[in-house]
Amino acid sequence: MGRCMSESRIHWVDTAKGIAIFMVILGHTQCAPMFLRAIAVSCQIPLFFLLSGYTFRPKSFRLLLSSSARQLLVPWILISLYSLLINNPISCLQDLLSGLCFNLSWQVDSGLPAVGPAWFLFALCAARFIVNGLVRLSQRLCSPAILWFSVPCFAAVAVLLAISFDRLVPFGISQVLTAVSYLILGHLLRLSDALDSKLRHMHSAVVPFCVIWGLCILASTIDVGSNLYSGFPAVAQIGSLVGIAVLIRASVLIDGHLSSASSSLAWVGVNSLGIYIVHCLDMALPWDDILTGSLKSAVIVGLLIFIARAGFDIAVYRSIASK
Repeated sequence: MGRCMSESRIHWVDTAKGIAIFMVILGHTQCAPMFLRAIAVSCQIPLFFLLSGYTFRPKSFRLLLSSSARQLLVPWILISLYSLLINNPISCLQDLLSGLCFNLSWQVDSGLPAVGPAWFLFALCAARFIVNGLVRLSQRLCSPAILWFSVPCFAAVAVLLAISFDRLVPFGISQVLTAVSYLILGHLLRLSDALDSKLRHMHSAVVPFCVIWGLCILASTIDVGSNLYSGFPAVAQIGSLVGIAVLIRASVLIDGHLSSASSSLAWVGVNSLGIYIVHCLDMALPWDDILTGSLKSAVIVGLLIFIARAGFDIAVYRSIASK
């Protein structure tokens, strides 16, 4: 049922991916508590990118193209068309080209068509090719410094493009460069064994890290899919990295002390891409309009709707994967 976990997989990474997909669903549930959504949005996608980089292995262009086309490019185009269809059925085909070109998750003031959560699929796909080339180049030159130097450069350029173009960056370049920076960072952390030797085993730093994370969220906002960096972009990036460190530590603790929860989260993490695609399709359902009036603003109601939505996405994926 779905993809199975093998002994070669890194269990805490799968657990962290499971947490990340739940955070994505939480961030997209508008009626969920605002403070929880703010926490989720601050690092959900960067965590996915970093973990993808952590498990990334360079390969030939042909193999990379074959796997990326099947897993990412084709779903990106189909789900983008689906998102445009449910938003504007009359002009969906006309909007498809501009929607794919700008690859925005939500409409901005210009009124350009948005492709919804499908933006992530193209950003990850394009980033894989760039990172693959850079990693192979650094291996050929025996110079990992190229990768370390590129991380802040790609991150800075991504922010500058998003601000300079008022979020309307052609071909989703800003999103792709953000993905590249996190993928390379994840890859470098794997090479340097930094997560195993430091972040995974931090104890006393958890509380101050949580405080820093919270302060960064209050000061700045990051939404990679919409190219939105409000407040202080550098602060938002720092908050994202600190949040990732906290979540990785939480994943390790769950993996080591809560075997049942860890197994469930790891299964979700292993199948996170498929669940994400199902989640892209469920955006057409009126999750935020199930209840109206005072009930809609109740914290517990928002949490229950989030839980129902996450359960729905996982159940649908299970039913599809089991056939």
